[in-house]
Amino acid sequence: MKYEDLTIAECVDKINDSIFLPDIQRPYVWDEDDIYLLFDSICRDYPINTFLFWFLEKKTLEQTRFIKRIKFISERWEDIKVDTSPVNRDNYFLTIDGQQRITSFYLSIKGTYKIKIRKKVVNADLYFNILSGKEENDKEMLYEFQFFPQEMADVWVDREKVRRKTDQTISKYWIRLKYIVGIEQLYEVQSKIKSKVKDEIQHDLTGEQSGILFKLWSKIKYEKIINYYKETTQLYDKVLDIFVRTNSGGEKLSYSDLLFSFIKLKWSDAHDKFTDLLKILNDEGKFKFTHDVILKTILFFHAHDQDGLKYRTANFTDEIINLTKQEWDSKIVNAFKLTKDLLTSRFLLTHDKLITSYNAIIPVIYFIYKFDKRGIGEEDDKLTTEIQISIREWLITSMLTGVFGGQSDGILNKAKKAIEDSSTPGSFPKEKLFEKFKEAKQALILKVTDDLISKASYNSTESFLILSLLYKHSVNFAPLLDENKPQQDHILSRNELRKGNISDKKINSVFNIRFVSASDNRIKSDESFNDWRKRLGAKILENHFIPDQEWNAGNYEQFLAERKEKVIKEIIGQNENG
Repeated sequence: MKYEDLTIAECVDKINDSIFLPDIQRPYVWDEDDIYLLFDSICRDYPINTFLFWFLEKKTLEQTRFIKRIKFISERWEDIKVDTSPVNRDNYFLTIDGQQRITSFYLSIKGTYKIKIRKKVVNADLYFNILSGKEENDKEMLYEFQFFPQEMADVWVDREKVRRKTDQTISKYWIRLKYIVGIEQLYEVQSKIKSKVKDEIQHDLTGEQSGILFKLWSKIKYEKIINYYKETTQLYDKVLDIFVRTNSGGEKLSYSDLLFSFIKLKWSDAHDKFTDLLKILNDEGKFKFTHDVILKTILFFHAHDQDGLKYRTANFTDEIINLTKQEWDSKIVNAFKLTKDLLTSRFLLTHDKLITSYNAIIPVIYFIYKFDKRGIGEEDDKLTTEIQISIREWLITSMLTGVFGGQSDGILNKAKKAIEDSSTPGSFPKEKLFEKFKEAKQALILKVTDDLISKASYNSTESFLILSLLYKHSVNFAPLLDENKPQQDHILSRNELRKGNISDKKINSVFNIRFVSASDNRIKSDESFNDWRKRLGAKILENHFIPDQEWNAGNYEQFLAERKEKVIKEIIGQNENG
């Protein structure tokens, strides 16, 4: 079948009327720069790539009720919604490839884009600078577009102060894109805009400026630059395969996304069930549990060997899907929730920065699921103190030693066998788990050692967990204000040490790092260690496990050695004691 075409304006008019999204699409992820680049490409006559629509017949929608029409968002950061209106058209288009571009057109021309200004979210519209087009900016864009708050005028001047404060020069003429697109007739474009510009900012458009405005209008309203392929198959399985192969906008879909789509064929509530659980687990962005984690956990529940853990549609049999549906509310959600409670309330792993591997959590979820643990406590159906200590050592050790690096399915299979083969059912088989892993990776040292801690460096994934252990999890990674989120700070500043010719590797050693608030970090900045020590006193050294002495680049090696001793003693002693 040959390609067909639309103007951008025609496409936008069809959004949420005859053009929708399939429920396998991910959320809108483009930011301002992506949109600016898209419109710059259009003005420069660059191709914006083709689109792929699924031509979906009315009878297919009526007969196959698991296929849902998802509405394009009309505001940035809006939650996606299913279109529940009656099937009253003979056919619909579902966007298989092109979601990010089409959503960007829709938000810029018809909807509302939202931007953050000084931590406040405001409604914004896209503007075009008619003085642009002469030379590329530092982002290699020739034509300048920018979002501004909606209360701005349709046409306005951006003035730039030069030389003395009283001198000003006009640097940019901004015209709202919605105003340009709102002009219906070709012959009115130049006259209407020229008159509006003259009235509002007392500027006479040059022929060149009129020309680029006319071109922009034409690209949106007149030229059919949206070229799309219409896929007419009514077989959902085939469309899923096409979707994974061709999806190129935003983040590429993995096979687990395809697997989830197959699950939704047989479990109509799967999307809502997964979404509700992830919302609870991720707690407004504090964690990053994903569909992948849930799917891998379900596979873990039922796998008999390593192949059973692979993302294959054959592994999600009708029997497994039906059992998952039956146990979802009664057992599975409980296992995830109780694991999350254990992480946050008992182990004080309160943020994604402290989780180096979500795969390490899966055996814990399975243990709770298999033995139907219902809470934290000393009764038979609870996670007792003894169990908690074993799980904590398992998690900390496996996350710091990188057990799940590389091919994790093999390690997960070993973990499943360790729990299944445990001679003390109901107790978390920490030793059996480590024993199985030694079989898989004989060179693996399953212990938190000083060498292991020493390998961590500034802002590495492991360093956050190590420092959290050092501070006994007393650092709050989930404050209400971003200003209070912990940051990593060099105790002896980079500036001070670089002047002493210390290598960046040594500067970034975990033994030169402490946790601070954003405010403390800014105040200290490049202040020398001894000035900082003098200003805050000995108590600050005690709080951050810093040897009490005057330190500088000259005795930095001694500083690292003495702080290492304090850090190792604190962390390893703490880990051995549970």
